[in-house]
Amino acid sequence: MASIGETIRNLRREKGMTQQELSQNIVTPSMISQIESNRATPSAKVLEQLAERLGVPFSVFHVERTTTTDLTQRLRKARSLVDKERYEEAVPILKELSAFQENNAKLESIFQLLAECYVQLEQLEDASMAYEEVIRFAVEKNDIATAVHAYFHLGNLERRRKRQKLSLMYWTRASEMLAQHPSLHMPLEMKIYGNLARLYLDRGDIQQSHEAYLRMTQLAEEYGTTNDMARAYHGLAYTYTELMDFENALIFNEKAIQTYEKSGQLRGMRQCQINQAYILRCAKQYRQAIDYCSQLIDLREFPRDNIRLAGAYIERAESYFALGELENAVEDTQMALQQDGQNITLQIQANFILARVAASKQDYKTALEYLDVSLEKVDSNDLPQFTELKRHQAIWTQKWSGDQSSMMTIATQLANSILREKLLV
Repeated sequence: MASIGETIRNLRREKGMTQQELSQNIVTPSMISQIESNRATPSAKVLEQLAERLGVPFSVFHVERTTTTDLTQRLRKARSLVDKERYEEAVPILKELSAFQENNAKLESIFQLLAECYVQLEQLEDASMAYEEVIRFAVEKNDIATAVHAYFHLGNLERRRKRQKLSLMYWTRASEMLAQHPSLHMPLEMKIYGNLARLYLDRGDIQQSHEAYLRMTQLAEEYGTTNDMARAYHGLAYTYTELMDFENALIFNEKAIQTYEKSGQLRGMRQCQINQAYILRCAKQYRQAIDYCSQLIDLREFPRDNIRLAGAYIERAESYFALGELENAVEDTQMALQQDGQNITLQIQANFILARVAASKQDYKTALEYLDVSLEKVDSNDLPQFTELKRHQAIWTQKWSGDQSSMMTIATQLANSILREKLLV
């Protein structure tokens, strides 16, 4: 690509103009000579005047001007706009700068800023494309840390768009990249494994979730704050429960309670206290679970936290139901709904308990009505919970109608939902 000086000289000669003629009332002939020999750089104003005299658009010089002289200044202006949260004004500048890719060492920074702007403007598809460009340039420069950060942000974007398969792909790439560079120590790795663990959990892959939480725990001990440690213990307690290792589940849940309390995270502490009752129930220690929940409900702090108080009532209701104490189960479920009737997760749990109570009395019509409420609110991406609800729907529909084909229809719908989740991004 010709320099600004070479471009001016070529255009001047094509027009049959001398340096004296071109420079008249703009700059001195000597300055034109210096510009053409690349010994001086003209200002934007001078370039505009020269373009007008030569009868060409300013853009003839602007590309080269941007890539050599003005890039840093304009990038600084865009960064200032971003710092002031003026994202819409920053985007056009950054997009223009991103077009000049030849000999542009700042492209990585440009696309990072562009991605940040798009995220703030809720233009998530554009943000994803910008982060992909960040990765491309980072990998070319062997800048692994920047590539890992970009993969992490891409995973977060796809999670916001409810595209869990893509989130899994990006976070897995980030973890693999870090595994290939063991000398690179990044605290961000802890968050990556925490996100992977939670995603595996939502997909019902307990073993992989457990392994991710184990890795997160190791990293939290190396990098993390007290709160990070609590979250890691919290996750491990849950996966140990699902793997039916109740002894370790209780150990790590107690660690989580103590660590949350130490860091002043009282909501996390109370949630783990409820989880203690859940672990006892899963271990079929129903009376101990009921007694533990009763202690929580009577605590002075719990009534101030409606969400956790409702959770304690729900958990106690589950143990009552397991023991066949249906009236107590219904009463606690209604108490839970009184505490926080707008919470979607609570509504799903509560209506499912009421549905099972009705089904245990062989009132399948009422059971299906309660179950429909839960199904309306459940996220089909939460495959374990969705599958459980649809399974009960199939069984109860058949028992209510006596029609085997109804059960087969629902079973087919469930199978298709699971297959779609497994195959589609």
